[in-house]
Amino acid sequence: MTTETAMALYLREVLGLNQVLLPKQEANTISVNNVALVFLVPKELSKAEEQLLKKMALACPLQPVKVLKVDPDLGRNEMEKQVKNLAPQKVLIFGEKLFHAIKGSNDNFFDYINQCFAFANTQTYASHELHDMCVGSNVNVLKKQVWQQMKQLSQA
Repeated sequence: MTTETAMALYLREVLGLNQVLLPKQEANTISVNNVALVFLVPKELSKAEEQLLKKMALACPLQPVKVLKVDPDLGRNEMEKQVKNLAPQKVLIFGEKLFHAIKGSNDNFFDYINQCFAFANTQTYASHELHDMCVGSNVNVLKKQVWQQMKQLSQA
């Protein structure tokens, strides 16, 4: 999938925009046999969160994307094993609870949005709760921020 296609999908399916003028860019993809990006998400998701996650995975400029659902109470070591088995280039963690399960409760979640840290020998980033991107007054703002994150991940 090209970057243009991914961006158009995200803008149409996630943000609800029908027409946009976009600059032409080269896609940043890797072999289908590898995982470029893992979306690390809570095991229990609502139907709206599932749908949003699927749209985001399809539209992500960095492909292929693997969604890994984990129980936040599973523990850091078990989550690390699961991520290492996939051997992704990068990991994007959705939500504060998963972030704290990995980084510990002393770290400020919001300090790590758009900041890289190491987890499972992989470049890892924190992102907003999927629930917050489905419900509330800041839905579009949060979706745009996550879209910017995904674009940055594909260029880093």
